[in-house]
Amino acid sequence: MSEQPCEKESPILVVKIPQVLSKQAAEMAEREVEQIAQRLGMRHILVCGGSDAHVESDLRPLLSDLVAEQRKTNQLLTALITAMAEEDGGDGEPDPIIPRDLAGRPIGLRRGPADHA
Repeated sequence: MSEQPCEKESPILVVKIPQVLSKQAAEMAEREVEQIAQRLGMRHILVCGGSDAHVESDLRPLLSDLVAEQRKTNQLLTALITAMAEEDGGDGEPDPIIPRDLAGRPIGLRRGPADHA
């Protein structure tokens, strides 16, 4: 896990401990969780004793960033394909695709028994 602080919102780190802790153990766990959350640039919640907590996060900013990165990738791939097509000679005719087997030999028509001799 990366320990870089989050740039946008301050997400919440939720740590669940199913056991009931003594006051001293709960305080120690709270300090540990707080330190981890600070390193990650997050707020923290420590849930002990079988309690349950659920935190909803707005994923729209993350999805927007993901879509923007995907658009950049698509633009780069389009530019690469275009450059490769232009480098091919640009005669407008695609090279024929010759199917090959796993050994790299061209796959042609089926050979008859006489062809194997």
